[in-house]
Amino acid sequence: MADDITHIRISIGLHAAVAIAIGWISVLFSSFYGDMPSILVGLIVLWVLGRGTRMLVGRKEMRWWFGNGVIIYLFVWLISWILFFNLAV
Repeated sequence: MADDITHIRISIGLHAAVAIAIGWISVLFSSFYGDMPSILVGLIVLWVLGRGTRMLVGRKEMRWWFGNGVIIYLFVWLISWILFFNLAV
């Protein structure tokens, strides 16, 4: 049980940190290329991050990764993108 809690913390921390960085990159990228390529880059990073997390914490089922990674990543990415966009204007 404690090992699973550690895996959850690693997954959430990793997804949140990468989402903040991609939020900033999305602001920079969208100013040059538009919003759709920024969204595509963000989703590709999510896919690569999911593969990396699977290798880091072991093979978990898709529901585990969706609950402990995808939702966190999308929420933090959107919030950081909006925050950085408003700071840049």
